[in-house]
Amino acid sequence: MAILIGSGRVSHRFTVTGDTTETVTSSTGETIGPLSVCLTPGAGTALCEYRLHASDAWKSWPAGTVSAETTYRLNGAVQALRFTATSAAATV
Repeated sequence: MAILIGSGRVSHRFTVTGDTTETVTSSTGETIGPLSVCLTPGAGTALCEYRLHASDAWKSWPAGTVSAETTYRLNGAVQALRFTATSAAATV
């Protein structure tokens, strides 16, 4: 499932079910950011990845795979974000 976010100063909170991936893109097709991302894994670990263009490979955010709540500011615009939760759900 893809999650679309609009433009402007907004906050979105959603859950990534364990052993799944959620992708976040702009509802207008434009890039999103800069933005802050807070990723809270459940009993397992979680990963945030981003890409600058639709044809680019996914890149891990600087924190890598995390096992505790982690917040990071992405200072540039990105085309999409992808969140992966391992054995337990994670909150974004």
